Amino acid sequence: DTNTMSDLGVLNGGTRSVAYAVSADGAVVVGDAEDGNAGANELAFRWDSTSQVMTSLGTLSGDLTSAARGLNADGSVVVGWSVGIDALERAYRWTQASNMMVDLDPLNPSRASRAFAVNADGSVVVGESQRTGVGYQAFRWTEDTGLISVEDWLRAAGVTVASDFTDTARGVSADGNVVVGVTQNNSAFIARVSSVGSGIIDVNEFYASLANKPSANVGLNYAGTILNGAHGEPMRNLLQAGQQSLWVTSDIGYDNGFASDGAFGVADFGYGLGLEGGGTARIAARPVAEQV
Repeated sequence: DTNTMSDLGVLNGGTRSVAYAVSADGAVVVGDAEDGNAGANELAFRWDSTSQVMTSLGTLSGDLTSAARGLNADGSVVVGWSVGIDALERAYRWTQASNMMVDLDPLNPSRASRAFAVNADGSVVVGESQRTGVGYQAFRWTEDTGLISVEDWLRAAGVTVASDFTDTARGVSADGNVVVGVTQNNSAFIARVSSVGSGIIDVNEFYASLANKPSANVGLNYAGTILNGAHGEPMRNLLQAGQQSLWVTSDIGYDNGFASDGAFGVADFGYGLGLEGGGTARIAARPVAEQV
């Protein structure tokens, strides 16, 4: 039914459940739910609109609890983590075809990892993995590469990455070629490997670099001029039907400081015409000149 909230239920007499992700067509939902048959432990679940039933995905071998955080476009692949008695989290990938979880980092059983997202066809998983020492590092997993850091994924594609600085990967594009997440400095990053260009951007550093460019700095500070030029006051100087107006305005500036050195100029050429019924139409051209 439309405009209706549907109760997805609980697992085996449990008392609570939380949904975290949904498939592209809205037919499959995943999350965590308390399972009455598992000593009230919370387990990852998958619910589909066909059966209208919430199903436990279980855990990795020997573990007690599990969580589901992402699924692919058609809901046939689910990712998250499983937790053992030692409280160690291990990233998994569950497939509908096998109906079982697979540990994404089986060669490092004592290292924690969590999976947060998977691409459209289920072949690329991203998340965070414990680094040697303290903290986490963003990872990207495929069957061919296994679990590797986002930095090593970029290096394998020929990108020069001087040091490891990512913390966690939270999302991945449909084709698996773009990964987004958070750096160790708590700023967002975008990493890409593709035929049109590969690399990684710290979004905060990117904006800072823009602000240090005179042309970009002026453009950002005076963006309102583009939207609100001399013709941008609709209730001012309304023209009578058939009455015309013409205006020319301009502004120039020069910035020579510690971080920038350049000039910027903008002009506004406009024409107005009064319309029947009390309306006024205005059109403007706004050339911009820069010198860096």
